[in-house]
Amino acid sequence: MRTNVQRYRCGSCKKTFSGRTGTRIARIHRPGLFFDVLKDMPGPRPLSSVRVLARCLGLNKHTVWRWRLIALSALSGTSDTDFSGIVEADETYQRESRKGSREWIRHQRDPLDDSKPPRMRWYE
Repeated sequence: MRTNVQRYRCGSCKKTFSGRTGTRIARIHRPGLFFDVLKDMPGPRPLSSVRVLARCLGLNKHTVWRWRLIALSALSGTSDTDFSGIVEADETYQRESRKGSREWIRHQRDPLDDSKPPRMRWYE
């Protein structure tokens, strides 16, 4: 996996998707650096220039500029009235895929050499 994001496949149409599909960060391949750009944006200190930030992160200045536009376009769609009152957020659960996992097979073959996997089997 190039971006370390798990992909899922639709059972009916066979298309693949991830947890980011349909979001503003769907096509960003380096989300860690994207969040570094976001951390630089708000705050009491003045905003770093695109060129300085690109040099610090080892990115192209056009990439940093595009990522800032993505963040600003996401902020422009919200208003203060959207988040008035009590706001609650819950967790999102996604089933873990163990397809192709050989942990238990290796453990059963040689329990002394290969330790017990840290998770239970499906039928335990």
